[in-house]
Amino acid sequence: MAYENVQYGYSMIAVLVIVLLLVVYFVKAQPVALYITAFIVLAVMLNFYKLKVTVDASSVSWEMGVGLINGSIAVNDIKEVTVVESRWVTGWGIRKINNGTLYNVSGFDAVNIALHDGSVIRLGTDKPAELKQAIQTVKSR
Repeated sequence: MAYENVQYGYSMIAVLVIVLLLVVYFVKAQPVALYITAFIVLAVMLNFYKLKVTVDASSVSWEMGVGLINGSIAVNDIKEVTVVESRWVTGWGIRKINNGTLYNVSGFDAVNIALHDGSVIRLGTDKPAELKQAIQTVKSR
């Protein structure tokens, strides 16, 4: 394996815990609503608490949270890799961006992976230069 990085979304976890506590406080009189809302918040937390990015000889892959949300692209499909800083409005989670999709759990640093078909995958990371270097190293082989 050439590269692996796990970034935890501590801010996202904190926001979701606060939301959960507020729900418990304000909805305690309605147990069904409380359980449904708590389940939704916990499901979101389990799916977005971390982003793991792996680069190996043939692909760049990522998985969010417990792994239900994931993806992979072949190294041969990659046209260009650049380090970028996402704007604050782009946010965290999974977002549509120009010609592609952003996967991010924390911060604004990311790596844009432009594909030969014109689409873009943007992976949020706390180590953008390392991720870019790992992809370029595998691509050059």
